[in-house]
Amino acid sequence: MSRFAQTSDMPPVRLIELGTEKPEESLVPVKPAVVGNLRSQRIEQFLTLKNLAANTRRNYERHLQQFGLWVNKDWHQVTMHDLKRYKTYLESGRQLKQGSVGAVLTALKSFFSWLKKAGYIEENPGVAISIPVTPETEGKNLELFQVEALFAALVGRKTQRRDLAILCLMVYAGLRAEEISNLNAGDYNGVEVIIRKAKHGSVGRVPVD
Repeated sequence: MSRFAQTSDMPPVRLIELGTEKPEESLVPVKPAVVGNLRSQRIEQFLTLKNLAANTRRNYERHLQQFGLWVNKDWHQVTMHDLKRYKTYLESGRQLKQGSVGAVLTALKSFFSWLKKAGYIEENPGVAISIPVTPETEGKNLELFQVEALFAALVGRKTQRRDLAILCLMVYAGLRAEEISNLNAGDYNGVEVIIRKAKHGSVGRVPVD
């Protein structure tokens, strides 16, 4: 018997025209862009370049991260309407005081201004957002016996000299706690103390006898 006669076990031959077979589609879904990571990267860039004081940096980072989670958009997609809605949310939803709302909006306005200058966004949505003005409250004066008690409490402490200098600056020079915390030894020239980070970002000089 011819070796070509037994063909029953052979599979049928199927002719395929070149160029007509469709490639199999990939079963692996395309992952969406990780918006959250990109938002965090921009925040980190901003904070690094701004060279803020440690406490201010922490506050800015918290404000920006919280807004990013709330708005859930990439920064170039944020609109002025989003910022206005967030301001309303802070005032009505979280019921923050005007001073706290102002601190959040200040961080956001500074951040979006930087994004615009850096070329990451085309329009700055924070331009038209106003910062609420908080009326300043008058400080309460301490009674003489209270001041004397503060000085007496320093006696015998290991940090007595440092604490005495701090207390004198508060009592006699009227410096605020934040201003004192930002001072260095070189800011005193024997006649006056130079306040490099005074209120509202100004630089002040306070005579010290």
